[in-house]
Amino acid sequence: MILARNLLHVPRPSLYVVAALGAFSLFQVGSTVAKYALWFWKQKRAGRPVSRGLLEVVTALGPVPVPGFGNALYLSRVGFFRALYESCLERQVTVFWLSSTPLLIVSAPDLVEQVLTSRTFEKPQYFGYRSRTVKTALELHQRAELLREKIETADPDQQQRVREDPSRAALLDLIDRSLTEIASSTEKFLAELRAEDNVGKDASKLIQRFYVQLNCKVLFGLVVDNAEATRIASAIEKAGAEFSRRMILPQRALYAWFANVSYIYHTSVLLIFGQKILRHLRISSNSWINGWLGKAGRLRRLAKVLGLLMAATQTVPIAASWALILVSVHEDVREKLACEARRLLSEDLSVNGGRGVAQQGSQTSQTTPAQKANLTASDIATDVNRLSKLLKKHSYFDAVIAETLRLFPPFPLIQRQAQCDTHLGDVFVPGGTLVAAVPWLQHHHPAYWKQAESFNPERWISPTDNVARHGDAPSDYCYIPFGRGRRMCAGNPLAMVELKCLLLLVALQEPDLLFDLEPQETSPEPQAGMRFPPLTMRPPRFAVRQEEPIHRKLCQQNSNEL
Repeated sequence: MILARNLLHVPRPSLYVVAALGAFSLFQVGSTVAKYALWFWKQKRAGRPVSRGLLEVVTALGPVPVPGFGNALYLSRVGFFRALYESCLERQVTVFWLSSTPLLIVSAPDLVEQVLTSRTFEKPQYFGYRSRTVKTALELHQRAELLREKIETADPDQQQRVREDPSRAALLDLIDRSLTEIASSTEKFLAELRAEDNVGKDASKLIQRFYVQLNCKVLFGLVVDNAEATRIASAIEKAGAEFSRRMILPQRALYAWFANVSYIYHTSVLLIFGQKILRHLRISSNSWINGWLGKAGRLRRLAKVLGLLMAATQTVPIAASWALILVSVHEDVREKLACEARRLLSEDLSVNGGRGVAQQGSQTSQTTPAQKANLTASDIATDVNRLSKLLKKHSYFDAVIAETLRLFPPFPLIQRQAQCDTHLGDVFVPGGTLVAAVPWLQHHHPAYWKQAESFNPERWISPTDNVARHGDAPSDYCYIPFGRGRRMCAGNPLAMVELKCLLLLVALQEPDLLFDLEPQETSPEPQAGMRFPPLTMRPPRFAVRQEEPIHRKLCQQNSNEL
């Protein structure tokens, strides 16, 4: 009665609003419950034992969803990677609900291979991709199958021509032509890091700004000043972080008003910068990027440019930051890298008759072992032929990069969408369902890796090609930092060249370039139990410190012996 009397004094418009919101909430809860029931009923009817009850089917596939929220609250409260680690180790396929949308996480290597290589699973239709129905996707799938049959029945030369991807071949040629730019810019950046003005500053932000400038120049031929690069790097970081949070908890758009404003602002900054890149490309002669964009419409061209920009300037800085942190923390790895750099230089000079960079025009001057050890990073950065040979050699640098990408893969999810009804193991997958492989989960799975939480580059060192591809794991699909198969990240070669060039020049620095973590941060390698990174895989704040090299004498001795 008291409640009824109080309601009489409430203005009618407010009552209407409350009633409308209540009805909408009830409708949302009811519709999501209906979707849950329909989806799990399909699972029960699609091959699972009839004797099993519906609740048993639900709990066997993953955490029980909450009406209206799914597993979003669980993922947000516990943490994305922790929730996956707790739920996915005992299952080959785990179902998480993002509100009323199922997301299937696959962890078995054979199922990951099926998702990443089969034409039944394609990239989901994000902004910038043409919106297709499942029917249209099936038609494209049929055309692809006809093309595959045509390739298989053609002669070998025709097969090679059809299979060749001109944009990827052009990217490899672009990398070869940009080696000097990559090396010289990296050398200058390392010198800036060591400057007194930057000692103590957050190195990760400086690294991201540098790769924005470098990749804009390499990929688009666009020169970006420090102020603009800082603004773009900040927009990429904050917009990417908010997109990741909303991917896990879509309801953020309803209550995180400040985050909404920030998200719109930083997205607008990126859109304006994307328009600037397109205007620059109209008057440039960058054949690779123009060929890659093709004859797509303006909106699609803008989306492709922004996607390429974010992929190049978000993933490489994260991997580079973690690599520098791990090298600084592990003194033995730092020493091995320095000695490996000297060994590679000595081998190269021996092959070239002992002529140094400044002595290549002289046929009589010879380089002594001591002089070999004293070649500077500038000597290597300005000699494109020697740098190309060093970067193409498989060495300890590749092992350190591979182990860094294993522990801290920059891509949180590799998503695909089922184009028709299919199965993953004994799980029925309706057409249109989102399926994802999680690189971090694959890389930390204790069933696939020995001492999965330890930083151990030696797991990648072996004369066999299999170990070079997937370390001590049993399959290539246990190691997927850039994906696998036909939709593997096209920028993988560029990222590896930039990372290897960075570590090579760091190893040649004298004095050594080292970094300190913030006092409140823990070591990047856990001392006890698991350590779950944030969804964005951002490293903790770390700053440059200068320290006298403790291994220069050792490396010079090894170089003399070589």
